Amino acid sequence: MSKVYVIINEQHSLFPQQKEILDQRFQSWEFFKIPAEGLTLDEQRQIVQELKENIIVFASPVPFLMKELAYISGFADPINCENANGLLIGYGTQVLVFHNDKREKKEINGRIISVVAETGWQLV
Repeated sequence: MSKVYVIINEQHSLFPQQKEILDQRFQSWEFFKIPAEGLTLDEQRQIVQELKENIIVFASPVPFLMKELAYISGFADPINCENANGLLIGYGTQVLVFHNDKREKKEINGRIISVVAETGWQLV
């Protein structure tokens, strides 16, 4: 049975709306925290092997992991995926990302900057 892993930098946290989305969509999920100092390419290759055949949600971007897991997802063989009608309903590895089109303007030290809003999140 697949698990849901939320990949997030250990220095980051989820917005409340992101947690709500995860709770509504999945029965359970857990964090897979990425060290603040990063990971070597070999460490990331090992993580790919550990996480494949699960549902992966990227809350923090980790480019190599995103590339490799998305590639596996695109070429995955169906694993226990047929319903009673013989239709495919899923694959072994699924990769999702949090997306937000909304930006808010904030003033910091007299400069106006745009930041991602706390609301408006989608899991795509």
